[in-house]
Amino acid sequence: MLGRGKAKRVTVYLNESAQWQGKPLRIAILELLLAKDVAGGTVTRAVAGYTRRSGITTTSIVDLSVDLPIRVEIVDSAEAIDRVLPDLYLMVERGLITVDEVDVVKYTGDPPAQPAPSPAPRRKVTMPAKQLAIHVSAHDRYNGEPLHDAILKRFNLEGFAGATVFQ
Repeated sequence: MLGRGKAKRVTVYLNESAQWQGKPLRIAILELLLAKDVAGGTVTRAVAGYTRRSGITTTSIVDLSVDLPIRVEIVDSAEAIDRVLPDLYLMVERGLITVDEVDVVKYTGDPPAQPAPSPAPRRKVTMPAKQLAIHVSAHDRYNGEPLHDAILKRFNLEGFAGATVFQ
């Protein structure tokens, strides 16, 4: 049961076109969380991002149908996260899943119900990594282009695994 104190956060980075059994993967993940009585999950759509395979993708308010990165964040107790991780391993065929410890300072949701059994996990790959967060204004520019685009291009040139811009 989630309460004040130590908890885990799972962040799933995927492409908005990703599908699971005929539906958008982000919706399937939210349905999984609901079925497994996880405290909650949030889906955030990026305004720009890149991967080594796909290159840089960006959009403007005029063009909202571009295939951009999606981030799904889940926070709950270690036990609840351990219940859903095997399913996430199966569902996310292409993307990135991270898990980190967080401190819950306030939670006002309902307590979880009994967990459902989960399928066996796929082979998981783990490695040390670091996450960098950069906060800039949408109006910031570098050499005549939006600063966030310039940062994405530089990270791509440097060989970073990926980067995502959220508005």
